[in-house]
Amino acid sequence: TSTSTDRSVFATYELAAVEPPGNMDTGQTQVHIPLDTMHSLNSQNNKIIWAIHVQGDIPFWPDLKEEYPVAIAPIPVGQIASL
Repeated sequence: TSTSTDRSVFATYELAAVEPPGNMDTGQTQVHIPLDTMHSLNSQNNKIIWAIHVQGDIPFWPDLKEEYPVAIAPIPVGQIASL
């Protein structure tokens, strides 16, 4: 047996651009997940893991590069017909 990991970036979005840098103390944004994408999955032999990668280029400071795993739930069966 062997173990392998495949990674695939299927979308890249710019969620915020803050100018001037002094305005970046707090904030929020939204991410819209396309309806035809696969939800998170954790089975005995396979996983689908969603993650948000945050990258920040900050003048005169070390740049920011973080990854945050997120759980994406499937659409409930009763709501699929109405979409």
